[in-house]
Order: sequence, then structure tokens, then C-alpha cells
Amino acid sequence: IYGIAADSNAPYLNYTKFTVGLTAGGTPVDIAKMAISYVDEGMRWTGADYGNMIINVTESDVNKGTPAWGLNTTINADPDRLLEQGEQFVMFIAVPNTATPGKQFTINLQPAEGAAYPIKRNVPAGIDKVNILF
Repeated sequence: IYGIAADSNAPYLNYTKFTVGLTAGGTPVDIAKMAISYVDEGMRWTGADYGNMIINVTESDVNKGTPAWGLNTTINADPDRLLEQGEQFVMFIAVPNTATPGKQFTINLQPAEGAAYPIKRNVPAGIDKVNILF
């Protein structure tokens, strides 16, 4: 999972970038019906804030400081938005300007059916344009 900032001197992250796929034996997931939420100690963006997925989302779509998320590219995937075995989707998810150095945050991916998948990460102490989030 990567945290992307506007530049290497930015005081906060603008969005996250990561790839999703199914586990062995997992059932297909309709990415377009997934709800996304973001939480840190001072901010909460819910699925209602994020709204619908943007197909072919770009950096400018998620770099505005407002809730936005979407599918950037696909790997080994057919044209539908159903994540199936062997397919991978590269997702961009905006984060608020409260994603500052040293802060922990959680992004929840909630499919229409099944359990939520929480992604809990920390913003590094020093922010570069591209950051590996642990």
C-alpha cells in the first residue's frame, strides 16, 4: 500500500494506491457496490461521503482533498467491475489532509456482501511523493 503526496515537501498524504485481488477460493466481489470509509483520530469520511466509484480514476480525481475513490487500472481482468479469481484491480482512495506524519488511519473496504476489510496504516514521519505505508 502506497501513500501518495502532491510533492516531496507536502505536509500530508493526498491518496492511497494499492492492488486488490481475491484469496484462493474467494467469491467474486462487485467493486462498484463496495463502500469505502476513512477514519483517523480527527476525521471520518464514510461511504456516503465517498459516493460512487470512479472508473479509470486519475491522480487529479483523488488529489483534491475531497472524498473520491475508484479503479485506476486492471490486471488480467475482463471489462466488467466484478473482481474474480486471477484478476487484480489497482485502486486509488483519497485521504483527508489530516493524514499527516506519524498519524495512524484506517481505510475500510466493505463489499455489498461479506465482511469488511480494514487497512490500518501509519503515515511515515517524513513524507515523500511516494511512501510505502506500514
